[in-house]
Formats: sequence, C-alpha cells, structure tokens
Amino acid sequence: MTATPSAERLEGQKTMPKEPRGDRPTRYRLLDRLRDGHAGRRDGRRDAAVPAYRSPHPDGQPTDWLARNQHQLLAGCQYEYTSAHRDAEGLLEQLATARADATQARAELTEATLRWQANLDEPPLEALQRRGPAELGDSPETIADRRRAEHLRRLAALETACEQARARVNTAETTAASCTTRIVARFANATDLSRELLELHEQRAAHYRAAYRRTLRRAEPAAEPGHPLTTTPPLRIPQWASEPCPWLPDEQHNEATTVTVRSIR
Repeated sequence: MTATPSAERLEGQKTMPKEPRGDRPTRYRLLDRLRDGHAGRRDGRRDAAVPAYRSPHPDGQPTDWLARNQHQLLAGCQYEYTSAHRDAEGLLEQLATARADATQARAELTEATLRWQANLDEPPLEALQRRGPAELGDSPETIADRRRAEHLRRLAALETACEQARARVNTAETTAASCTTRIVARFANATDLSRELLELHEQRAAHYRAAYRRTLRRAEPAAEPGHPLTTTPPLRIPQWASEPCPWLPDEQHNEATTVTVRSIR
C-alpha cells in the first residue's frame, strides 16, 4: 500500500540532516552517505507518486531535505562565527588597551622630544657665569664649567625620558600588532571552516540529488528532465565569510606629524 503524503513526511524527518550541535566540519562519512542516499531515494519515490510535492520549498530549494541541508550549513557557519568572536573577545580588549597606551605614549614622546630640543643649545655665557650663594669664591671659569655639567646632566635626563617614552610606544604598538594578527587569523580560521562546511554540504546535496534523480527516473522517466530539482539553487554561505575581519576598530588616517629631532653631539 502506498504511504500517504503525511506519512512520507514523517518518515522523511528521520533521515533529514540533523540540526548542528557545534561540531567542527568533518569529512563526508560513510554513514552520512548512506543516510543521504536513502533520503534521496525516499523523496524520489514520494514525488513520483505525489506530483503536488514538487513545488519548491519557500527558501527556493526543491525539497524539504535540501532546504534543511541549507539551513544546517548556515547554522554551522553562524556557530563558527560566534565561536571565533568569543575566542577573540579577550584579544579585542587587549587591542583596545594597547591602542590607548600607544596614543598616550606617543603624546608623551612628543612632549619629551620638544623639551629635549628646547634644551639642546648651551646656555648663554651670562647664565653660565651666574654665581650662586655658595660660589662667591669661585672663578668665572669654574662656575661656567659647573653650569655646563649641570646642563649636560639635565639634557641626559631629558634624553632618557625620550627613550623611555619611545620604548613605551614600541611596546604598545607591538602588542597591538600582535593582537591584530591573532584576531585576523582567528576570523580567517572561521571563514576557512565555513568553506569546509560548504564543501561538505555540497557533497551531501549532490549525493542526495543523484539518488533522487535515479529513483524518479526509474519511477517516472518522463517527469525527471523538467523537475524543479534540475535547477536547484546553489548552496550559499554568509556574506561575512568573503569579507575582511569586521571586528577591528576603524583606523584613523590622520596625517602624521613629524617632529624633527636634532642629533646630540
């Protein structure tokens, strides 16, 4: 006795692709091949017996199984995106901190450099020979030598401040670059996994369609060439999988201000 359409649908639910459970993409396993082939043969027999079932699924796929296969692909891609973003959250926080540190360190470097530049020139002779309360008995030459030594020590301290600020800039920028590289790599991994999922589900759909067509051709040879299954829309993955990483903050392309630093002799 031929099964009723409702019974066929209930049977079909047993062999439809399962809902994704967060598993990573895998190779096309033999058990899945057997299940997909069985589903194709089952749906081919059903559609040969009940032509009304040939109307496409609302999302454009000719059968419920193919629509479910597309849904599973998209759900798997969404899982990869969500997992990657969750993995990158800590790196994004580190990146934001490093960028803020770099901005502050660059401002400190600019300020320290300007102070150093302002003190590069030796003080005028009048300033060099200015006597302090404890220098009344010293010669002008001795006082000038002392002032020059004080000036060089002050200049050395300013140079050290510049070097320390420059080191903070380098450290922050290195950290930011490392975080950016790791974030982009994690996103790229998610896109690669999504493409692997696409390949897997294309294989499943192809195996299902082949079994479906063979069965339909045997049962109703004249119907198969014009069946909607012959124009199945291609599987698709989300747009984000073909775009750059969207998690990085927008870069500010301001014109760089160069501070010319005179060399210390």
